[in-house]
Amino acid sequence: MMDIKKTKICAIDLEDDILSFLKKDFDVFGGTMGAKINTSKRIKNRCDSVNLLLNYDFPINIQEYDILIQDMGYEKIIPYSEKEHVRQYVTGTRSVYLYSAYPETLFNPIPYSSKLLSIELEKHRERPLIKIIFQGEIYRISYKRYDARTSCIEDGDSFTNYEHIQNYCSETSLYGRDVVLCKNTLAQAIFRNILNGYSYQQTFRHPTLWENSIRKKDDNFIPLLVTGVGDIISYVYIDKSDITIMLPQSKNKLELLKSVLNEFLYIYFSEYFPSVEAAAWKNTSIYFLPNQQELLDKEKQLTKKYQEDLSKIELQKEANSKQYTFLHSLLTDTGDNLVKAVIDFLQWLGFSNIVDADTTKKEEDIFEEDIQVDLGDAGLLIIEVKGINGTSTDAQCSQIHKIKFRRCEERGAFDVYALYIVNNERNIEPLKRTRPPFKDVQIKDAQKDKRGLAYTWQLFNLFFDIENGFISKAEARESLINAYGLVDFPPTNLRRLGEPYNYYKKNTVICIEIKNLIIKVGDHFAYRQNDRWHKTRIVSIEENGQVLDETSNGRYGIEVEKAIPNNVCLYLIQ
Repeated sequence: MMDIKKTKICAIDLEDDILSFLKKDFDVFGGTMGAKINTSKRIKNRCDSVNLLLNYDFPINIQEYDILIQDMGYEKIIPYSEKEHVRQYVTGTRSVYLYSAYPETLFNPIPYSSKLLSIELEKHRERPLIKIIFQGEIYRISYKRYDARTSCIEDGDSFTNYEHIQNYCSETSLYGRDVVLCKNTLAQAIFRNILNGYSYQQTFRHPTLWENSIRKKDDNFIPLLVTGVGDIISYVYIDKSDITIMLPQSKNKLELLKSVLNEFLYIYFSEYFPSVEAAAWKNTSIYFLPNQQELLDKEKQLTKKYQEDLSKIELQKEANSKQYTFLHSLLTDTGDNLVKAVIDFLQWLGFSNIVDADTTKKEEDIFEEDIQVDLGDAGLLIIEVKGINGTSTDAQCSQIHKIKFRRCEERGAFDVYALYIVNNERNIEPLKRTRPPFKDVQIKDAQKDKRGLAYTWQLFNLFFDIENGFISKAEARESLINAYGLVDFPPTNLRRLGEPYNYYKKNTVICIEIKNLIIKVGDHFAYRQNDRWHKTRIVSIEENGQVLDETSNGRYGIEVEKAIPNNVCLYLIQ
């Protein structure tokens, strides 16, 4: 049996992933319109010039190719090399080069290559060539030629980079990313599953023709995407001699190309693709198998529900981000934004009567605290907040101490508590910061002065420790108020066990020695990692292969719900 002829595709300046995809089913020639040539090292003053040859690469039998696919957004720049621009052999009496001279230092061969390609594409073609183009901005370049025999410089021709494509470009180029899907069936079919990630550098006009002495829009031209004001970005043009599919630039060109093939070309131009397995015409309704339409309808309903559910989740994510954005602000911000984030955190923690001291500051006041928390009969908590790129100086740590005594004098009582909170090294990922960000002497001085030191990474983790039940909000508030030296938020419901001595089943089974302690199935282990407490539920207990409900003394194999990291100390939550 005769082999089925593979579709020939001329791929011009395409990315490697597209080439790999096409080569699976088609006969592909990977060509180029040519690279731009950097001549800056040769052309530096008015007397300098270079002779150049084009560096395009097209198949010599291009008339046998059925499809041309080009990315007009491709750009490559190579340095000028004289040996690459000298003809090895000359036949006849003329040897002509392209000519570039000062002040030009970047030679662009693409429009000239486009003209040569247009000539080749018109030769002896059996049927219309299908052109799939990822669009680019139109531009025109005028060339000069150099005749090596006469040493004469001649004015050449002027070409655009759209010479090989029917030119429907608008006069003015337009750049943008926001696109609107046209309402016709073809546009919906090609773009319905790929709605984002587009850009454009060129818009196009809708061609017109005369019919019964009236100028009307050409029905062979079908817009696919437009701008917000209706300028055409993407289109399909089909007539007896030309089939052009003009596409926008895309972050995922391969998926867009697949959509063009599956939703359009395989269906309406299947004769171009005899080698494609299960040709797409089988997916048109007239050829459907039994039950296929019902299944497609169900698929459509599920897809719609999925999109609706996804939209709901996006709204929930947005609301969640808005609700808890202060947590990230604790780790990134400085100045007023950081003060606001700390106030939001203190309100979440259950403090009331919080005042941003800057809002009550008098003009003559200098070095006031950032936050005041009225504790009622218990006194006043004053807080200094700083966001810095390094760690705190001694003066920054102790400034709050001076303010504390001033407040005590104003109140006539020693019921003022002082706390310094720093977002240290805020330009660095938190786990790579200095922790704690205070020197030993700074902590000891704070202990002597009876003032607290805290850092925002602590507060960030405290949020999750409270949410996971390791410490209550009331206990955390007491720690902040009564801190002398470095603030700590120790859980009070933990019993230390030690480190496991063996791990199995991806750390969901650990071996550990238990001394005089009853641990039951359903209890929880806790451990600390990256400055945060975690817990995991005990699923089963074994001793010497015997399944137990609880431990007493001995070595046990214990299965847990979530894997436990290596080399962490375990605690029992009581």
